[in-house]
Amino acid sequence: MKKEKNSVGPIIRDIRLSKGMTGAELARRAGITRQYLNDIELRKSTITAQKAASIANVLGIDELPLVELALNDLLTRQGFIYPQVTLSSTTAYVCQ
Repeated sequence: MKKEKNSVGPIIRDIRLSKGMTGAELARRAGITRQYLNDIELRKSTITAQKAASIANVLGIDELPLVELALNDLLTRQGFIYPQVTLSSTTAYVCQ
């Protein structure tokens, strides 16, 4: 599966790395396994809105952009055409 920057997994990874957080630390604090986080970041697994919100809280960013991206991913994998959330709505949080 190609890496898309408007997908929740790569965004989570970029934000996590920008904050100097390890995958193990984020996974532990978000209540998920390290393998599941890895699969999310590599777009091998989807993520629920609830888990996206939990990860956003751990990362210290607004929940809405990650939840929207997670829902976009879920709908896209089910074959629905849904207006994509733009990267600009999430990028601002990386720089904070």
